[in-house]
Amino acid sequence: MLLRERPRAVLAEKPLARLPEEGAAWIEGCGRAGVALFLNHQLRYHRPFLRVRELVQSGALGRIEFGRGSCRGNLLEQGTHLFDLLSFLFGDAPVTWVLAQAEGAKGYASAHSAPDYCAGVACFPGEVHVAFECGSPAGTWRQEPTYWLNKGFELVGERGRAGASTNHGWWAQTERGLEGEAAAYAPEDLRAQARLTQTVLEALDRPETHPAHAMTARISFDLVMAAQRSALLRRRVDPRGPRRDAEVAALRAALEG
Repeated sequence: MLLRERPRAVLAEKPLARLPEEGAAWIEGCGRAGVALFLNHQLRYHRPFLRVRELVQSGALGRIEFGRGSCRGNLLEQGTHLFDLLSFLFGDAPVTWVLAQAEGAKGYASAHSAPDYCAGVACFPGEVHVAFECGSPAGTWRQEPTYWLNKGFELVGERGRAGASTNHGWWAQTERGLEGEAAAYAPEDLRAQARLTQTVLEALDRPETHPAHAMTARISFDLVMAAQRSALLRRRVDPRGPRRDAEVAALRAALEG
């Protein structure tokens, strides 16, 4: 597609790309052209997820000991949303390592090209180990029947625990007692999308400060790619390390075989 004028910004739907080198090319190309690139991770603006982040950042849970997160879409379908939310909880600091195992190659033939199912552990800042599952075998949140709404996380700290899931709100148990709030996805998502779009427009003069800027969104994208690399190499890998398209192809071939 040819444009008569260069846009100031692009707000793209997730995922950033289907392959690691493709994702890097998107970021580098927009950078050279002077076009700000944002990813549509609107779940950061859902009140339930914001509320849990406030509890974590305020210290209400104490030092975080461990966590879990899952979704029933694959790594590139809902997994990028899940990992982006986890990154958001931990202040978008680098993930130290990820160890993952995968099964099923049919997902590679879909629009969201990734293994059917992937599970493992990621080490977030503070040496917090978070177990994850992405794919249809993953557990449910509040028995949610719709697969793409089946997405959530829970963190356990020294002084409490808190969690949130899509379409079901948030919950917490702290020294103050039990608290929480239900929230349906559809109305909350309309408000969240409006918040994201408005703040993108407000950040055009300083795009790198926006939480949906590509350099921040790349954290969750790199984690998705690192999970596949780990499954191929059968060891822990650093998400900030080398990412090659050939390794994704090799994992697909291995799963097909």
